[in-house]
Amino acid sequence: MAPKGPIILLTLKNTSISPQFINSSVTTFDIKFNLSTLGNSLKTSIDIRFFHGLPNGTIVDTIYLRIEAPAISSTHEITFENKGIAGIGKI
Repeated sequence: MAPKGPIILLTLKNTSISPQFINSSVTTFDIKFNLSTLGNSLKTSIDIRFFHGLPNGTIVDTIYLRIEAPAISSTHEITFENKGIAGIGKI
């Protein structure tokens, strides 16, 4: 069965974090990512949710985005607040 909407691909190869090294003195950090549509594109929007999680599993920040599905490819950037030493973990 074919998918009802576009197939959207986010690859780590086209993803970057700035600044490259985040320590407790940095107040925010940015994640830049590229989305690509595979196959036919449709005029629709997609919802994306990013979590900033600590190694113990606690979620300290969540960012929700609703963006238009790219016809071919699109680049986006989000900003997280740095939680200092408590925010060291994974995204």
